Amino acid sequence: MLKSKILIISILFVQVAFAQTIRFNKLYIDTIPTMRNVVISDSGYIMLGGGGYAKLYILTCMLDSLGNLTQKKYIAKDNYNLYHGDANSLIKTNDNNYLLAGSQTNGIEHSGLLVKFNPHFDTIWSKRYFIDTTTSIFYNCVQFSDTNYFVIGVTNMDSDINVLLTNIDTSGNLLWYKQYGGAKTDYGFKITRTFDNGILIGGWSRSFYPSLSDLYNGDWYLIKTDNLGIQQWQYHYGNPSLDDGGISDIIKTKDSCYLATGRYNYLNTSPTTNYYRGRIIKFNTSMQVVWDKQYLLEASSSNTNTVYELPDGNVLVLGSIYYESSYFTKAVITKINSDGEIIWQRYFQSTPDMTNSHNYFADIECTSDNGFIISGVIYNYNLTPSQQMWAVKTDCKGYEHAPVATFNYMQNQKTITCFNTSQNVDSCFWDFGDSSPLQFTTSADTVLHTYSDTGTFIVQMVVYNGCTELDNDTVSQTVYIAGNNAEYQEWLNRTIQVYPNPAKESVTISLLEFEPAEIIIYNMQGV
Repeated sequence: MLKSKILIISILFVQVAFAQTIRFNKLYIDTIPTMRNVVISDSGYIMLGGGGYAKLYILTCMLDSLGNLTQKKYIAKDNYNLYHGDANSLIKTNDNNYLLAGSQTNGIEHSGLLVKFNPHFDTIWSKRYFIDTTTSIFYNCVQFSDTNYFVIGVTNMDSDINVLLTNIDTSGNLLWYKQYGGAKTDYGFKITRTFDNGILIGGWSRSFYPSLSDLYNGDWYLIKTDNLGIQQWQYHYGNPSLDDGGISDIIKTKDSCYLATGRYNYLNTSPTTNYYRGRIIKFNTSMQVVWDKQYLLEASSSNTNTVYELPDGNVLVLGSIYYESSYFTKAVITKINSDGEIIWQRYFQSTPDMTNSHNYFADIECTSDNGFIISGVIYNYNLTPSQQMWAVKTDCKGYEHAPVATFNYMQNQKTITCFNTSQNVDSCFWDFGDSSPLQFTTSADTVLHTYSDTGTFIVQMVVYNGCTELDNDTVSQTVYIAGNNAEYQEWLNRTIQVYPNPAKESVTISLLEFEPAEIIIYNMQGV
């Protein structure tokens, strides 16, 4: 009796848990928009990206805690296109404001751009840099424990296209800049601080294989400098005969290492057709490779991008996987441990469409309920407009839906085999209704139970997703354990009645109201 009371109490709290755990998957419309940044606000979330057609602008969207769009703010400039940088191009500064790295162009000159916002995302100041160059672009920025900003990007001020590192004070004044790279094209996309207070830059380079055509040339590019930007070390990683693209993200980890993400080009079938695998490399403080692994191998192409380290040292990696046959891309969150082993993976799409639809995540933040908010963009050619902004809020396990408890079972005399078909869960408690101890399993386990007595028993399963004890769901089924086959058939006849049998035009099936059932109808040939 005690066990039944415990399960009943859990059921009573289900509705409360669902009210407390907020999950959503929503799209938002603007003119050809994209969202590459997300931050937490007092009233919900703020996404920042861009949009526009004839004139491109920087776009900020305010969402409430349920994901409803409450306000939009635009930054635009006559006769110029404004760009909002790369994923994670927005940072929170030490004075509790925000700084965005980007660029602006009028088609002739292309200059770096920094915009500083207050907490309400009103502009404090906006400044351009290297305005006399045809190409100077900012992609990302950081602020370390000191006061100045480091901004990474690309420039052609010395005719070659080189990585550009700038040091800028909190008022937006340029203090110094450095260039890095070789004889061909080199880009800087990401930046982080090293454990010896230097700077680590992640980018893309074509300078290491000067004899190859640019169609087949391009590697990950890492540069280490001191805190004044003096280069100390550089190296490249990738398929030497194919273009792998650049580093998508780079962070330093709690175990005194670095993680870099991107992709590996494993196949080229034409000058414009390449196939990739999501790739993550872990480096130690000496920049030696600790491990180098590929992920999301089950389809044509995949990619890994933004990395987010959790307080326990595990890591969330955003990515995507492309199914070529259906022209369909899913967004993915992969949780890995410090050895790169997968703990779990979650796949996301903005609509049920699985053709002509592409779903991409860009940025992720941990929320106050230990869940996650993710920003992104979708290109779905079944929708109007086809390009829309995207936000997903999950629970702490990365699920976008509440737990759902379901199971099927097979019976062999006094033994039942239960097959757990629950969704969005990771642990289960089973009560087999015969006073045996509660059984704990994971969501994937098949459970066997043998009864010692005959009779009717209620099998009850309570499932959890591990975020809170109240975040659960319950399901039960009735099982009859007979002393022999005749008793079992008699019980079936009492609970399920079919008449007339055989039937010509119609048949009536009657069963007890509380009995869940699966009905399979065959013709005389057993089909």
